[in-house]
Amino acid sequence: MAGYPKYIGTDLEIISNIEKLDPITFDGSQSYTLEKNSVAYTPTSANNLQVSIDGVVQAGNFTVSGSTI
Repeated sequence: MAGYPKYIGTDLEIISNIEKLDPITFDGSQSYTLEKNSVAYTPTSANNLQVSIDGVVQAGNFTVSGSTI
């Protein structure tokens, strides 16, 4: 299919340990609480997160402390 990005690797639908967190509404704050189903979520580390802002994947420009990003 021309024009569609291609992904090589395991189909994301069969990876069982992916957690989709609640969206963060940016309001100019310096930090935000990560939540899943409105409950604070603490990832193992920032390296275990994939963060995108308006579809742009972020890398190395955020930190995580507990459930705060």
